[in-house]
Amino acid sequence: MRDKRKFVEGVATGLSVQQAAKQAAFSASYARKASRLLKNPSVRQTIEAIQGEARTVAAYSLLEAVRELDKAIAFGYAKGTR
Repeated sequence: MRDKRKFVEGVATGLSVQQAAKQAAFSASYARKASRLLKNPSVRQTIEAIQGEARTVAAYSLLEAVRELDKAIAFGYAKGTR
């Protein structure tokens, strides 16, 4: 049984088309043709939306990491360690 959502998520997270097709339980013969799904506008839009959300989360996580690092540095300076 094919799971198109798993295929889309797999491609969006960086798997190759064939790897994503296998993860989504596509048959071997269908997996070889799975790249055709990428021509479907709704599939393309969903992949782009997932990737966009991932970029937003990654940027937020990076910002939070920098803030935590700034706090740690300030704490070190306040305690007199350099």
